[in-house]
Amino acid sequence: MSGRQKFYPTKIDIKTLDAEALKVLKKLRSAGFKAYIVGGAVRDLLLGGKPKDFDIATDAKPEQVKSLFRKAFIIGRRFRIVLVVFFPPKVTPPEVKRLEVKRIEVTTFRAHIDFSQQVIPENEIEPAYVNDDGMILRDNVYGNLESDAQVRDFTINALYLEPFDQKIIDFGSGMEDLGAKKIRLIGDPATRFREDPVRILRSLRFMAKLRTYQFHLHEDICEPLLASMPLLKGVSEQRLLEESYKFFIRGYAQDSMDVLASLPLLVGELPALMQLVLARMHLTYFYQGLKNMDGLTAKGQELSSVYLLALCFWEDLIIFMQSEIKEKLTDGQSFQVFQLAISH
Repeated sequence: MSGRQKFYPTKIDIKTLDAEALKVLKKLRSAGFKAYIVGGAVRDLLLGGKPKDFDIATDAKPEQVKSLFRKAFIIGRRFRIVLVVFFPPKVTPPEVKRLEVKRIEVTTFRAHIDFSQQVIPENEIEPAYVNDDGMILRDNVYGNLESDAQVRDFTINALYLEPFDQKIIDFGSGMEDLGAKKIRLIGDPATRFREDPVRILRSLRFMAKLRTYQFHLHEDICEPLLASMPLLKGVSEQRLLEESYKFFIRGYAQDSMDVLASLPLLVGELPALMQLVLARMHLTYFYQGLKNMDGLTAKGQELSSVYLLALCFWEDLIIFMQSEIKEKLTDGQSFQVFQLAISH
């Protein structure tokens, strides 16, 4: 990524931005810190979409961010972030059914670490290190705006929005790749996949997420991605499961199925849940179920993993029930069989 800072004017209407995110920005800036909306929210706004999450990057340290807000919590181990929480006001009108808690994720600018040179920044708060395979295990190292852009995964996610001055800051080819509809990793793809193999799944997920806009993987990614697939075996099952859920419960489940099915060489290397989903794709009810899930998300409903798991194991449930029913049962008995099937 080029270190040359480029500014792009933008006509993003500040009224369309998340009110709580703007509150966080204003408070950080009034306290003398730099702060920007960053990542997927900027990308989606430029594509004409409506972001669900607004993340903020700042030069304030986590403790400094936490001290500015009444409800803020420091989380994370590999790199600490702050969740600023906004609770809905108490309302009594009967037409108001539910107001959700809003969480704004605030991260301190990170530093790019050259592990091959064993460069240890002076401002690190914990030892940053990789394992023998080159996977980053911890990188709690603070940096500046430019270094923060260098450590992000994709060029189109390394765009910083300054909504009050109506400008976007880009240190690389983010704006160009957005226009060309390219999903490009920042830095050498093989190295970035080795540092964090979950970037393999994120590359595929962005293909699905941005399929509506006809985005495609940059040609430099394809070969290293295939060669790096075995690295997923070294990732914890919990991280793989969390990333797998994102493919199917965030509103682009059908596109995820289509993208993954178009890459048969990858199937055997994918996490177990994703393989299970692909094994079910020939079932009419299953594909319709994914369509229904996408429809619920489009209406603003936030889905949990339970929806996907219920859909995945529905066929097994029916088969078990049928094997248990030896004769025509009463409704009460059928319900007992149903409960037995669920318990298995």
